[in-house]
Order: sequence, then C-alpha cells, then structure tokens
Amino acid sequence: EGLNIYGRGRIVIPLFSRKGDEPFYQAFGEYRWKLEKELSFGRWMEEGLTGEYYRYLEDNKLKGNPAEYFVKDYVLWVTKEVSGVQKLEKPIRELFWRYIPFDDSIKEHLSKLSYIYQQLWEKDLRKRQRENL
Repeated sequence: EGLNIYGRGRIVIPLFSRKGDEPFYQAFGEYRWKLEKELSFGRWMEEGLTGEYYRYLEDNKLKGNPAEYFVKDYVLWVTKEVSGVQKLEKPIRELFWRYIPFDDSIKEHLSKLSYIYQQLWEKDLRKRQRENL
C-alpha cells in the first residue's frame, strides 16, 4: 500500500486467466474504490462515489465489505451495462452513470436501446445545457 497517491500507479493483473477479462475489471474496480476513498481522505463515507455508494448499502441494510459490493457492481457496469443489459439496480446505475460515465457515443447508443438509458442521457443533456448558460 503506497503512501504517495500522486505517483505512478501500479496494478498487478495475471497475464493468463481462465476467467477471461473479469480479473482485469475486478482489479480496476478495486483500484477505483481505493483511489476514490483515498482522494476523499477521512470523508469517504460522506461524499462522492464512495459516500453515495456506502449510503446505498446502509439504506438497503447490506452488510459486509463495501469494496466487495462495489467491485461486483463495477464488473457488471463495464461488462453488461455497457452493452445495454440491465443488471444493476436503478440507484446504482444512476450513481455509476454520474461518477463512472461511459463515453458520449456509448451513452447515446444506450439511449436508443432502453427507456431507462434514454432518461439518463436526456438528464445529462439538460445538465450540460444548464452549465453552458
């Protein structure tokens, strides 16, 4: 565990895996959780991605390690949701849409596949219009 968060990051990933790409996504999910947690310092349970995710777990009375839940949902986000297969619960999908966004071309494509993604995409567009005024 390094102390310098501004140094060069390192992720250890196996070269060969029986599970395909899943270990890569798990490693990136763990890295994302730790980075967000470290960047928010002692307030990681109050604000940002980790804070909102933690509140979701508390509200739904889910016990256990929040990082494990996050990694599981992150893997679903980058493997299933990116192709339009809705596997996440609505609040988690909205949270990831805001904090771990896909590229605009992917968002636009998803908006044509499902009403849920269409709502999220339109909300994004309205937010951008407000910010540009």
